[in-house]
Amino acid sequence: MIFYIETKVFASLQIIYKQAFRSSILVLFYITAFFLTPANAQDNSMTINQIGEKFTFIGFQIGSQNTLTGQMTDSRLNPGESGAVLYSAQAGSGNTINFSMSSTGSALSTEALFALEQKGNNNIKTIEFSGENVEISTLQSGDGTSISITGNAENLLLKSSQSGSEHAATMQLDTGSYDIDFEQSGLGKKVAEIDLENTGGGTVTVDWSQTGAVADTNTLIFSCGSALGCDLSYQD
Repeated sequence: MIFYIETKVFASLQIIYKQAFRSSILVLFYITAFFLTPANAQDNSMTINQIGEKFTFIGFQIGSQNTLTGQMTDSRLNPGESGAVLYSAQAGSGNTINFSMSSTGSALSTEALFALEQKGNNNIKTIEFSGENVEISTLQSGDGTSISITGNAENLLLKSSQSGSEHAATMQLDTGSYDIDFEQSGLGKKVAEIDLENTGGGTVTVDWSQTGAVADTNTLIFSCGSALGCDLSYQD
C-alpha cells in the first residue's frame, strides 16, 4: 500500500498521519520554501505514528523552523525481513528531526534503517531506538548543528557526519555491539559526548574525527563500560 501526500503551505500547518498496515509506503513532499512562499513560510510540523511490521517513510521539508517527527512501534518481524525504512531530508535553518523506533524483531531481521539529512544552519536531530539490528546514516551540513542519539540494539551500525562549523553531538547507548563512524569537520568549536554502558559483552568499535583549523577548540568525552573493552580511533 502506498500513500502520497504533497503540501505547499504558507505557515503553521500540521500533518498527523497514523497507519497500522502490514506493509505500506508513505511519501510526504512538504514544501515551505522561501522561493515558493512568503518569508513567513515556517513553523510547520509533520508527525508520523506507525504501528505494524513493515513500513517505508520518505519525507522532505524545505524552509525554516520546521519539525519532522516519526515514531515506529510494535514491529514484529520474521527472519530476513526489514522493518522501518525512514528517509527524510530538511533544507533550511532552525529545523528539527525527531525519530524513534521500538521493536521486537527476529535476530535475523533489520528493524530500522534511518537515513536522515539536514542542510542549513542551527538544525537539530534526535534519534531513539530499541531493537535487534539497527542501521543509521545521518548527515548535517551547515553551522551550529546538533545531534543526539539514544538507544539499545544487539547490533548497531552508525555512520554520521557534521560539516560546517560549531557542532555538537551526544550519544548514549546501552546493551549490544556497536560500529560507529562519526565525522565532525569545519571551523569552530566541536563537542562530542559519548556514553556506552552495559554493552552486555558486545564489541564496540568507534572511529571519531574532529577536523578543522589549528586554532579550533575541539572536545571529545568518551565513556565505555563494555566487558570486552572498546576500540576507539580518534583524529583531531
